[in-house]
This record gives sequence, C-alpha cells and structure tokens, in this order.
Amino acid sequence: LLAKEGHVCVNGGGNIGGMGALNTACTENGGKIVTVIHKRWVLDGEEFESETGESIVVEGPDLAERKRKLIEGASCIVALPGGFGTLDELFDATCLKQLGFIEDLPICLVNVDGYWDPVLSQLGAGKRANLIRKGASDLIHAEPTARKALDFCASKVALSRPAQPETNLAQTKSARSTFKLVKALAMLPVILLCYTWLFFKTVNLLMQLGGEVSDSGSGTTTLPWYVEFFGLIGVLLFACKNLK
Repeated sequence: LLAKEGHVCVNGGGNIGGMGALNTACTENGGKIVTVIHKRWVLDGEEFESETGESIVVEGPDLAERKRKLIEGASCIVALPGGFGTLDELFDATCLKQLGFIEDLPICLVNVDGYWDPVLSQLGAGKRANLIRKGASDLIHAEPTARKALDFCASKVALSRPAQPETNLAQTKSARSTFKLVKALAMLPVILLCYTWLFFKTVNLLMQLGGEVSDSGSGTTTLPWYVEFFGLIGVLLFACKNLK
C-alpha cells in the first residue's frame, strides 16, 4: 500500500521479523524506504540492505537517537503489531505527543485481530484513575486493517496542511510575474542611459589623455570624473540587480 500510493516508509531498518517483511514488500513493489538503524546492528549484519533506499546509521549508548531520527520529519506514525521495541517506540512517541512536542502528528495502530486492545484498555484504565491526563482516543487511533490506518493518517495529514486554493495560487503567481515585468521595464532605460554615459565619458577621457580635448570641455558637472564614473557604476549595478 505504501509503495503503490507513493508514501515513504521510515522504519527501524531490520532485515528480520516484521521490519524485514515490511522493507521487502516496499522495495519489491517499487516503494521508497528510509531505514534508521543503530550501528550495533549494522556490525551484527542485521541491517536491511537496499539499492534504492536510504539508510541512516546512528550511534549512542542507547536507542534514544534512533527513536528521535525515526520521527524526525515524519507526517504520521503507524504501529504494526510488535514486541518490546515497538511498544517502546510507540509509548515514547505518545509521551511526546501528550507533552506537546509532536501534538499534530497522527499516531495510528494497525489493530489486527484486536492485538492492541489490551494496550488501549490499559490506557483507558489509567485515564479513569487520573494517572493519564489525556484519554487514549486523544493520543492514539486504532484501525483494524492497514488500509484503514493509512486512510486515517492521510486524512489527518491533509487536514493539518490545507492546500492553497488553485485560483488564489494562480493569481499570486500572475501578480508576481507582472510586478517583475514592470520593474524590469522601468530599469531598462536607466541601464541604457548608464551604458551610453559611460561610453561617451570613456571616449572623452581617452581623448583628454591623448591631448585632443581640453579639460574645460570634458564634462557637464563640476564633479571629478572618477566620482561621476564610479557613481554611475553603482547606479548600473543597482539597476541590473533589480532586473531579477
């Protein structure tokens, strides 16, 4: 499903168990995977190897950096049935969500055959005992199939990132293009005038150096020639920059 719909699958990077099956299915169906694995398991030969995927190897005395990298830049979190590692990553992300660090990140459980029912029940018990501030439904959503879980996450991501109406986007682009065109047209006469002045001034200066004209007829202002020259260079650079 992830591969066919063009989603990027970020996971723990293992080549066995659920992670291995997930990575194999994604790559065989032309999907893109990003694996985040601790250096320890690379040395042990447990890393899933893919010619098309991206691999991120982390270090550290524990799995904290690996868990941080797993959700960095993620659009949603989908938890399949799993063991201690899955539970650790799930509750770490749930805690971050409750504390507001990733409050807009959807977390969805693929509740195959009711696998996650005991977990959801325990969270409900914690809420009733006032040990958990938010209820399970406020932090975690569950769906019975991968298809429904993916649809739920897609709907949540779409709601959190409203697209700009196409008409407004087109009008904005058109207005920007018109403004750039008007600005360029306004700068062209200035640029042409500067080039013309520089040409005649250069010719005049060369004639002065050759003794063909006198200093009294060398210009139209009382400013030294080099002040006029570098001043016009500055105006020319400013005009050229505003053509962009």
